[in-house]
Amino acid sequence: LAWLVDWLLREADALAVRPRPGIERELRELLGPSFDTVRPERLWTIPEGIAVDGAAERPMAPGDAAVRTLERAVAALPERRRGLPLLLTVARLNRVKGIPQLVEAWAGDAELREGFNLVVVGGDLERPTGEERLVLQEVEAVCKRLPAARSGLVLLGHRSHDEVPQLLRAAAHGILGVVAPGGVYACPSRKEEFGLALLEALGAGLAVVGPDRGGPPTYIEDGRTGVLVDTTDLHALRAGLARAASARLDPARAERARSLVRERFTVGAMAEQLVEMYSNVTGEAALKAA
Repeated sequence: LAWLVDWLLREADALAVRPRPGIERELRELLGPSFDTVRPERLWTIPEGIAVDGAAERPMAPGDAAVRTLERAVAALPERRRGLPLLLTVARLNRVKGIPQLVEAWAGDAELREGFNLVVVGGDLERPTGEERLVLQEVEAVCKRLPAARSGLVLLGHRSHDEVPQLLRAAAHGILGVVAPGGVYACPSRKEEFGLALLEALGAGLAVVGPDRGGPPTYIEDGRTGVLVDTTDLHALRAGLARAASARLDPARAERARSLVRERFTVGAMAEQLVEMYSNVTGEAALKAA
């Protein structure tokens, strides 16, 4: 495998990587002397992009399937929980995603717990894998320690890629009589290579909380478009949720977040950078051939 990586690095005309702080240092540590063959002009940092058509900024349609599911789930909560904003997360039920820690950070703070319903999207709740079962058991353990969590915790399970934007819009714009507008999106992952769901939440104008390592620090501006925290630290995560909650109804923050996504993190922007990279490679090859 090491030989194959070394050969690919020597033969490739360009190396495209996702943005993250200190990426060149990490590549050097991972690849060793092989990375020395990559000239600076061959290294391209290209962020992923999401589809942006303005739909995320508009209220959802009443007939959206995911919204109906959310309405039923919130309606099943105690009556006093109806009409609260959402604390929403979308993630695989994998231990690296930090869902039990998010539940504990929310449930262990009276202001957060009484101010938001926590909605977790992801995982097969009917036929969980071994890993999903472990995460669900950890969530249940948190609920046993903090019984008040049960009154406002909603596990929606896996939803399709098309349904996630519906839920983001519901969290952002609210559902009359069911969900208050101005929710918060949290990504409690212990590590996140990039974080497309975080980008989609920013595009919807939600206040977001993300890890202060990996990809999110390259697009979340702490205190302006979102909040960056050490997600491995329960107290730091809880404090970050509180900061985001205080900014959830700030229209200037929401517009900065939406503008950032529209201008820099669309599928079109990603495609333009890939075209530029391939055009550059093709141009160098043509010069060599001449």
